[in-house]
Amino acid sequence: MTLYVKSDVDCYIEIYDIASDGSTMLVFPNRYWEDRHGAGRNFIRAGVRTRIPQDNSFKLQVFSPYGVDMLKLIASTRPLGGPGGTRALYDEKGAFPSFGNIGEVETVRALKSRAIGAVAGDAPSGPALLAQTYCTVLTRE
Repeated sequence: MTLYVKSDVDCYIEIYDIASDGSTMLVFPNRYWEDRHGAGRNFIRAGVRTRIPQDNSFKLQVFSPYGVDMLKLIASTRPLGGPGGTRALYDEKGAFPSFGNIGEVETVRALKSRAIGAVAGDAPSGPALLAQTYCTVLTRE
């Protein structure tokens, strides 16, 4: 599977797969992408249609449970992830980190905390802009 994203502003993005059973994982950026391109390379330019993955550093594959998945994209004008960035997350949870079931309070808190790091704190440019969007994907064997 290949995704294409385009933004009206320069931003950092994270893409999550929320599977039909509610399990939630970060699919971009991921350890394979950062190993090849470096941390913080999930930045996209305004007005540019960006392909994910842009190269063969990883593949987005469909696997069970099959059904209706939801891809959630979060965009921020500041880097997402909070203290330690995504590298600490990969070390703890693997190449495509799992956050648990989206129906559980702890999963929602974990996802929110990744965005809070971007909007919290002072910056000369003012507060970060934050946006999210969803895309429904029907998966099958």
